[in-house]
Amino acid sequence: MISLQNAFKLSLIPVFIFSITACSTEEIAELLGVKIDADNAAEVARAALDMSEVSDLADEVTDLVAGAGPNINETINCADVPGVTGSGTATIVGTTGAAGDDLTVTYASCTMNDFTVNGALNVTSSTTGDVETKTVSGNLTVSSGNTGESFSIKNYSMLSTKDKVVGDYSKDFGMTVSLPIIGDIIIDTPTPLTGNNVSNLTDKPETGVMTVTGSSSGVELTAEGNSTGYSLALDSNGDRTYETPVLNAGSTIFPW
Repeated sequence: MISLQNAFKLSLIPVFIFSITACSTEEIAELLGVKIDADNAAEVARAALDMSEVSDLADEVTDLVAGAGPNINETINCADVPGVTGSGTATIVGTTGAAGDDLTVTYASCTMNDFTVNGALNVTSSTTGDVETKTVSGNLTVSSGNTGESFSIKNYSMLSTKDKVVGDYSKDFGMTVSLPIIGDIIIDTPTPLTGNNVSNLTDKPETGVMTVTGSSSGVELTAEGNSTGYSLALDSNGDRTYETPVLNAGSTIFPW
């Protein structure tokens, strides 16, 4: 049986050390507070992709406690996460089994280094043949001990599929990232991002569309196939029409 303590330790690192620290409260404030334009469109889009990986937290918990059930109810200390200074707790409740998993991870002032997390993520999973389907949803509040700033990840949802044999995957996600006073930025995938993490070792999407929408501007990212990169188009007036291509040194393609 895999220890829930170890499962939680492994699951926290990729999300909160990579995704959230990659998008600090200061950077998110900048993204929300300034108009999205040709100069910052790529930064905005890549930050949005980083934020979408919040689902990795729930995904890895599910993977690592599979078979440890069927019934799980355990509270652990965030201070036990290796490599960080922590406090607070996280509680994992739910069921696991051959038919699938249904787990909720609830964070109570779970602090790791500079960041404190509150809220909960729910994950369900099932497998049909070689294809695993997972759904992750929830709301989190993240605050910085250094700056005193906080932001919220609201109405987060991720529907993902993965073929464990051939490597085909898809990700359909959405969320609202919110800072008090400044406002909201909405991240969505009108067309799910798809790829293959066997033939494409970088694990980057080959098809699909993601949009990032602020109060008066936005950007649309389109994966351009063959893992060559992505293109960007601007919505310069907030009407959700992405009419202006963004160029990268004269090219419409940005490398991953």
